[in-house]
Amino acid sequence: MTTQGLLEAADVLDELVSGGKPERARLLSGALALEAFYRYVDADQNVLAAGVCLRSLAVDGADGLTAHDRSHASKLASAVRQAALTRAYQ
Repeated sequence: MTTQGLLEAADVLDELVSGGKPERARLLSGALALEAFYRYVDADQNVLAAGVCLRSLAVDGADGLTAHDRSHASKLASAVRQAALTRAYQ
């Protein structure tokens, strides 16, 4: 498994943090990458949480995110990038 999907998911989370509204396909692609990574690699719970978050936003839409939601997305993006870095050095 490459780290590209993880990094793209982190980018989508960053877009949410900055107030952007990523396309549904990008949200779903990120969710699938994170959920697959979590399933097949011993990953942090935050990676799964990020995948669930992106899947939910793909289904329900990304309108109306609060400052708290964006702060949480920022923390999840950091966790996903850390997982990508860890994976790259294994």
